[in-house]
Amino acid sequence: MENNLKQELTLLSRAIAKVHKGLLHFQKEIYEEEKGKKLTVHEFLHLTMTDSDFEWLKLLSTLIVQIDEAVDDDDSKLPELKKEVLVELRTLFVDPSQNLDFKARIIQALGKDSTIWLDISELRKQL
Repeated sequence: MENNLKQELTLLSRAIAKVHKGLLHFQKEIYEEEKGKKLTVHEFLHLTMTDSDFEWLKLLSTLIVQIDEAVDDDDSKLPELKKEVLVELRTLFVDPSQNLDFKARIIQALGKDSTIWLDISELRKQL
């Protein structure tokens, strides 16, 4: 059972990471358009951790880290973690009354890159 749960969580983490990557690149494009300059890799990494424009993506970053650490540490709390992560993801990607700023940004991202919708659809299948 624990190995199945680890596999499920690993797949979930990968699906979140794929969505996260698409949204990061979307936010990077917005930032570059607003500032009128291309970011270096170093600048981009620094901004993802410190700039308020990227703050909305920290929810996903945190979930990825929580899952990966728990799976790597052979944590006995995996069933509880899975429940918590699924609740958080449903709040972000399913419940229309929660995290309205996040959802507005998702809609904006979908307008620029429809492949993000495919990634979100794949993630939602696991919810």
